[in-house]
Amino acid sequence: MFKNVILSFFTKGGIAVIGILMVPMMLQLLSKEEFGIWQTLSSMLGWLYFLDIGLSNGFKNLFTQAIAEKQIEKANKFLSTTYAIIIFTSLFFVLVFECVNPFLDWGKILNFNQSSIPNFPIIIQLVFLSFAFKLALSILNTALASNQQYSASTVIELITQICIIGFLYFLIQVKWPSLFMVAMISSVAPIVLLVLASVYYFNVGSLSAYRPTWRNVDLVLSGQLFSKGVQFFFIQIAFVLMFTANNIIVAQLFGPEQVAELSVVSKYYSIPIMAFVIVLGPFWAGFTEAYYKNEISWVQITIKRLLAIWVLFLLLIWTMYWFFEPISMFWLGNHFKASSKLVFYYAVFASVVTFNNIFSYFLNGIGKIRVQLIGAIFLGIISIPLSVYFCNLPFFEADGVLAANIVCLLLGVVLGPLQYYLIITKKAKGVWLK
Repeated sequence: MFKNVILSFFTKGGIAVIGILMVPMMLQLLSKEEFGIWQTLSSMLGWLYFLDIGLSNGFKNLFTQAIAEKQIEKANKFLSTTYAIIIFTSLFFVLVFECVNPFLDWGKILNFNQSSIPNFPIIIQLVFLSFAFKLALSILNTALASNQQYSASTVIELITQICIIGFLYFLIQVKWPSLFMVAMISSVAPIVLLVLASVYYFNVGSLSAYRPTWRNVDLVLSGQLFSKGVQFFFIQIAFVLMFTANNIIVAQLFGPEQVAELSVVSKYYSIPIMAFVIVLGPFWAGFTEAYYKNEISWVQITIKRLLAIWVLFLLLIWTMYWFFEPISMFWLGNHFKASSKLVFYYAVFASVVTFNNIFSYFLNGIGKIRVQLIGAIFLGIISIPLSVYFCNLPFFEADGVLAANIVCLLLGVVLGPLQYYLIITKKAKGVWLK
């Protein structure tokens, strides 16, 4: 796990740097409106990644447990069955999209004049159809993480991002500004890399013993996959509504230009959030294995160490807040300005998210997620109305969505540590143990 964390810092760190470099490149290739539209489309795809009905997270726990218990045949069946279900889900999504898309007015949905981007219907087709392929192929990353190879999945993502930024640089050099080309590069590159990685890992790599085949598909196992998967799904949907709805709300209330400002500050604070996810990443499967082996002392020591690391991340987050202006000037020059209020709310948001993630990873890893489910459903119901309400208050503008997100996340600051304490001390009963 230590090796995975160290390797992931290099790979995820590279991904974060590339993500930062992409912003000024995108602003050179796209108008501010086009950039806002692309960011809104990207956030909508974030919603759709949960069409697997939480199956990937349910699969992760069961696959990790089967590997820990050295049940290779059972692990193979879990993997094969998950692939089969995701493939059929992706095909169903394509069918539904093709039926519904002709009736959608994307100009109204994204609040822009569609005549300004005449090839936008082709862009929509490209983005959403490529998503269906990525949804099915991305199970590879979950399988690698379950096999204690979290860093391997980040290597795939790093190579993908290197390819994308290389093509963007080429477009700048040949002076070919085009939203269509940005969409093409961003959609096709991940598919190609995931196909190549899947061929390698399932044939000669570390997952060759679990290579998925149709004969190992066992739909009887779908009950186990879905029992936790559906709960993960509703938790994911709630948080997707809370976070990725931000861009659509801002686009509708303030226009795509404000989405660009929100997205750039979000990209800035994605650095500490992503870095902390790098630290936590291998621990999901680690908590699963430790809990089923009854290594409770290891869990307690690990949580304490993660909390100590979180304090260091707090220092980083607030240092980034105080130095945002000179950093953004170096990063983007005079092309971009953000209000200090927006940056402040993102700093608070990053602080709360990283803290909550410590206990979420533990609870998700051991499959005790009923309390999270109840809280997530409640937040899913109130988050969007609360965001709209905050945005309409005199004190807030586009930053109202972040203030609403923070209010919602404070529930996890209380419930996560409380459930962890009850489980570790064996005092958990009823809903706290489900």
